[in-house]
Amino acid sequence: MARRATFIQQVRDQNPYVLLLDAGNALISMEGIGATTEGQAIVEGMNRVGYDAMTLGDQDFRLGIDTLRELIAEAHFPFLSANVYVGNTQTLFAEPYRIVNMAGHRIAIIGVTNKDLVSFLSGGGAEPVLVSEPIQSIRNVLADLAGKADIVIVCSNLGYDQDRELAAQVPGITAIIGGNPGMLMPEPYRDPTYGALIVQAGYQGEWIGKLTLQIDEKGQVTSYQGEAVVLGQEIADDAAIRAWLDTFPTPQPY
Repeated sequence: MARRATFIQQVRDQNPYVLLLDAGNALISMEGIGATTEGQAIVEGMNRVGYDAMTLGDQDFRLGIDTLRELIAEAHFPFLSANVYVGNTQTLFAEPYRIVNMAGHRIAIIGVTNKDLVSFLSGGGAEPVLVSEPIQSIRNVLADLAGKADIVIVCSNLGYDQDRELAAQVPGITAIIGGNPGMLMPEPYRDPTYGALIVQAGYQGEWIGKLTLQIDEKGQVTSYQGEAVVLGQEIADDAAIRAWLDTFPTPQPY
């Protein structure tokens, strides 16, 4: 997190128009302070760094519904999912999208969650959440967004193959930021049918993805560049984030 904060600040220093997004499964961890605090430290760290949005990932539900609701309430950024519903109701578990005004554009950020999350929920009667079909859910959101946004970013927890299907079947998407199963893509893939860009940046914060878009006044991408940056030792820790992390006890090995 401390190296990530340094890199993010460097990017922000170079360009005022930056969106910081996470495509899900960031809260669950088998070790470290993420595990010992049940995701609370992860959310606080993301607050400190200044994330703009995060998609609910399927594995984030391993924390349990109540814990996840508490973390959503603590976040200074929206958790997004257009296809996770509370039980058998028509109420979404989280916001489906958020619109951000930036550089004269209205940017819609849509979250979509992998249907595998149901396997992480405990049984015993009715499911606490239901997951609708992802691609149709995105179509429904785009219909609602008509006239409200000129750039659409889908923050997807679906996985690369389903991201490819989404890009090929649904027009109107500018970019898909993927995060499941943590595939490392050295450069973006561009769908030949509708032109949506797909990126992923690895697993558990070892890399961070940077996608740079040049966009005209109509919201069309005129050029792009993408890379996966290794958060290695050559990137110094952000001093404030490092000092905060050092307040946590060092996890003991099992």
